Amino acid sequence: MDVEYHDMGWLEEIPASDLTLPRSLSLYSAIKQNNEYSLIKVLRAVHNSVLKFECLVVDVTCDQVPSRSSNGILYRERLLLKIDVNEKQLIHVLALRKNFPILLHQNQTRTGTPAQLCLYFDGPENVFRTWTPQNFLKRIIWWLEKSSRGELHASDQPVEGLFFYSRFELVLPSNFRELQAAGTTFTFIIGPERQDKGMTIFAWPVGSPELINNNRRVSVIELALPPIVHSQVEQSPYNMGDLINLFQSKDINLIDLLKTKLAVPQGGVDIATDYNMTVFVITVPIKRTQDADPERVSHYAFFLPVGLLTLGINIGFLMRHENKVFNDAMGTIDTSEEAAWRKQPIDNMTVLHFNSAETSRLKSGVLNPGPQGILVGVGALGSVLLDLWTRSGWGVWTVIDEDHLKPHNLVRHIGTAEDVGLPKVDVAAQHAYSITLGATKVIGINADGGDFSNQSLLDAHKLSSLVVDASTTINYPRLASKRDDVARHISVFVTPNGDSSVLLAEDQERKTRLRTLEAQYYRALINQELGQHNLYDTGGSFISGSSCRDISFIMPYSKIMNHATTLSEQVMTASETTTSAIRVWNRSDADGSVNSYHIAPEPEICLSIDDFDIYLDEGLVKKIRSLRTQGLPNETGGILLGYYDFNVKTIVIVDVLSAPADSLASPTSFERGTKGTQQQVQAIAKMTADMVGYIGEWHSHPAGHSAKPSKDDFYQILFLSLGMAEDGFPAISLIMGENDMQVLKCEAK
Repeated sequence: MDVEYHDMGWLEEIPASDLTLPRSLSLYSAIKQNNEYSLIKVLRAVHNSVLKFECLVVDVTCDQVPSRSSNGILYRERLLLKIDVNEKQLIHVLALRKNFPILLHQNQTRTGTPAQLCLYFDGPENVFRTWTPQNFLKRIIWWLEKSSRGELHASDQPVEGLFFYSRFELVLPSNFRELQAAGTTFTFIIGPERQDKGMTIFAWPVGSPELINNNRRVSVIELALPPIVHSQVEQSPYNMGDLINLFQSKDINLIDLLKTKLAVPQGGVDIATDYNMTVFVITVPIKRTQDADPERVSHYAFFLPVGLLTLGINIGFLMRHENKVFNDAMGTIDTSEEAAWRKQPIDNMTVLHFNSAETSRLKSGVLNPGPQGILVGVGALGSVLLDLWTRSGWGVWTVIDEDHLKPHNLVRHIGTAEDVGLPKVDVAAQHAYSITLGATKVIGINADGGDFSNQSLLDAHKLSSLVVDASTTINYPRLASKRDDVARHISVFVTPNGDSSVLLAEDQERKTRLRTLEAQYYRALINQELGQHNLYDTGGSFISGSSCRDISFIMPYSKIMNHATTLSEQVMTASETTTSAIRVWNRSDADGSVNSYHIAPEPEICLSIDDFDIYLDEGLVKKIRSLRTQGLPNETGGILLGYYDFNVKTIVIVDVLSAPADSLASPTSFERGTKGTQQQVQAIAKMTADMVGYIGEWHSHPAGHSAKPSKDDFYQILFLSLGMAEDGFPAISLIMGENDMQVLKCEAK
């Protein structure tokens, strides 16, 4: 079968020996060692003598792809792996076959260009945390195999819409359909500009208070489509011609519909009444299969940078005479593919809806004036903490967050409908002002809290005596733990099921930092009663937008408020002490009772090997020594549990498992058994939300012997590294001697 590929001749072909980017070199090496990949050629793009990106063109064969895949995936596909000079960018995977199918979980590309696979459901910084060339190649095969069988989209996942995600948004009232059915007229207005260069447009019923003194209005055309099956994701049109052709493929004559929509009264209208933008709002019933009934009705939108009257004139429906516009009954409309009006640019918009939700505000008061501090993250939990502290007059705060407020946030956020589209820090600052009328000033920095190259952020840290992390991610606390030029940190979060909250507080001198407190919290989950369901997500999740990554936990505002009141008071208490702390609160839905757990923090130990820092704590060392003593006169050992974080070049040892029952031990040797170990490791991974897993082995030396590695020890770590190399991870080996301890790290090349 002849296969036609996209022409990439505009790129320069080079020998593999000319590759310069580290990711290109590591990926090239992984491809050579993978039997399912064949390197076809190497390309690069250079502009003004500056390298922009390098590409590896490969053929990949997938044995699990059905011979006649209904989704159009072939056993052998040719892909282009585009490696950007900017290492913060994910590697793009482009399908070079011209008739490669349009499927779910593809990134938006222009018509006529290669399809781009959407491999991950998470952001780049979280992907890079455990990214290796080997698991990247495995991920591509996984995508192709799952897509070929139609299994990439879970059967119980909400049905998809018609178009890909866009950073341009149209926000509709939550009862838009009902208002439409009642004949309500809407006015569409442009919201505030956002830092990410996106745009939010709002639809307000005529006469609503939101329209007062707002003249940033746009025209609107409302259209309808027949029911669409959710797997039929379309490439978003880029111009009017694409839109006409898209409707034509659905047996809808858009030109006739537009003629009706664009018609003006018999006496004509003043050209001055035309707006400078038009929004198309499309109503589409969505169903799971062709024979099923629609599960929901969705709305999709596009905007044009011209008004309705101008659009009608350009197409030929309308004519202008002096300053008035009339219907052009005698005009000839050019409907050919070459017509100039078909090139009118349009942009896809993500359609969002306001949530119908009730919120309540609790009040509390304290006497302590509090610190001059930083609050990182003003989302659900952070915004409520700031609200409580502002109402109590505790602290003078700088808040840091890079996100903007969206409609679904209103379920669990102090913001209001009129704040949607504004930076969260502005919402928080304005909310604080509305409480105190400026008596307590909140400064907002619209930035990533982990971007320590931001001078405004650094200046804020210099003035602060306390930093509270409510970012709900592990990225910021791990980055901050690497810094010596910031103040004491306290991290707080609510667990995914909404039943527990956690506080991790560094000591005043920061000898025990958040990275080690995080590990000790995980060890408590594994070994203590509090860990049985602490990080389980029993509430579920929902899609909050159109992107695969727009996922939020299902959780009522009441749970956030319950935990926030506890955490707000406990942060106050912890800040008045100089010691570190790990505290957990579990709340019962049945009767509202709260159980509190105190975990005594242990001092941090850091070992630097190669370019990695390996962390553990004295409590873990005591545990290993105790296991060694129990095993004497024989050697003993077991599994090392922990995690890698390539973003901060860190390996953290969290816990150890003791020797399985089928282990073989003597005074001069130890061979770890396997009975029950796989189940243990899997249970621990689930218990810690997949944070903690297998990273290596530990063993003891007999009485009177140091931890100096023997020849067998070196063989063991080498053997371990070969196994770990399948996923691109280094292997760790810990040896406990009579009076000392050694940690070995080995990475197969």
